Amino acid sequence: GAVVTAEEHMVTGGLGSAVSEILGEHCPAPLKRIGLRDTFGMSGKPEELLKHYGLTADDIKQAAYKVIARKANHLASPVMDLKAPGLAGR
Repeated sequence: GAVVTAEEHMVTGGLGSAVSEILGEHCPAPLKRIGLRDTFGMSGKPEELLKHYGLTADDIKQAAYKVIARKANHLASPVMDLKAPGLAGR
């Protein structure tokens, strides 16, 4: 699978971070966290703010397409041998 989380606040320490921890421990999968990055929030109409911060339905849909494509590209690439040098035969 692949996962997208969308938050109307900072991504650091939010839902995406918690999901990332669980995925990393139990089921590694591509993850895209959508939300405010290291910035101060602005005031304004909700629709304008969602657009400004890339949180519209279309933004979330595009993020989902990208993370699914990333998963597909990962599955299509050959598996690398990650053995450390000097450990062969151990």
